[in-house]
Amino acid sequence: MSFLRRSPEGDSMQRRWLQLHLSTLLALVFIAAGLLWLNCSATMECVVGYELVNDRYEPVTRAVPVIGWPVSCNAVQILYLEDNGVNLPVESPSLQFWPLFTDGLVALGVLLPAAAILESITRRFSDRSLIRLKAAGNAEAA
Repeated sequence: MSFLRRSPEGDSMQRRWLQLHLSTLLALVFIAAGLLWLNCSATMECVVGYELVNDRYEPVTRAVPVIGWPVSCNAVQILYLEDNGVNLPVESPSLQFWPLFTDGLVALGVLLPAAAILESITRRFSDRSLIRLKAAGNAEAA
């Protein structure tokens, strides 16, 4: 099975509609890496427990990554721990579905047009180089 098809009008090869150049795919990998960096670059402090210090409860905090760009997908639920009759609030981070879905749509909205633009530019330049090669081949044959 061939990835390239012969066009009916001549010797030139036509690409299938979903076949992309390697340079386009490499650029998309870097764009996707940038989107991942935006999604995971922030942190927030959450109270994850308490420790007893000098007969007082001191909160123990931990940095939790904030996931999501442009919409944060994190939700913080407050849970209460009971210790010796004292209710202590503890923050429990969790993910929400709809902001995560919105972030996925934003990522597709960035990557698909970027793929179309980069591929059209790459194909335009590769078509020009094919024309130059054919012209050079015709000049040598003459």
